[in-house]
Amino acid sequence: NLDGGTERRLDHDVAEVRLVQASDRLRCSSEADGSLGDPADEVFVGQLSADLHDMDVSGNLTVEAGGYIDVNGRGYGSQQGPGQGAEGSNSGGGAGHGGNGGNGVNGSGGGAYDSAANPSQIGSGGGRSINYGIAGGNGGGGIRLSVGGVLANSGIVRANGNSGSAGYGSSGGGGSGGFIN
Repeated sequence: NLDGGTERRLDHDVAEVRLVQASDRLRCSSEADGSLGDPADEVFVGQLSADLHDMDVSGNLTVEAGGYIDVNGRGYGSQQGPGQGAEGSNSGGGAGHGGNGGNGVNGSGGGAYDSAANPSQIGSGGGRSINYGIAGGNGGGGIRLSVGGVLANSGIVRANGNSGSAGYGSSGGGGSGGFIN
């Protein structure tokens, strides 16, 4: 299970990797035709998610319909990271990443860091609301894919930041997105 770590690396010297949500397994095959064949080639991974995920595949990578690689909200936590949003009395600012974060009613947005064209760092957390202690959203995690063959995506690959929490007329700022590269 890849949940909970700060960085995970999966190296596969195989002809085909398929991600399917229905079985929650990373299916690896060394068959020349890319067929999945022997169930012993499957590795249980739950939701294939972590803060920073490196995946090296020498052959093809297929994300089937219903399958996903998801690092939403797996970056820095509320008010953490190099582009963290500022706290504000009623609302926190949004986190920055490749550009500046948006201002909240009282909290300013976080500054830009990393490269907008070729990002390599996880997303920062949004600022919190001071009056009610409402947290900002977590930033998005990171996905590094190295595929020697064809990447076929009919599913979802995402690294979004989370929205800030809301309540009592106040809200936290949103976390910045992570990266997919």
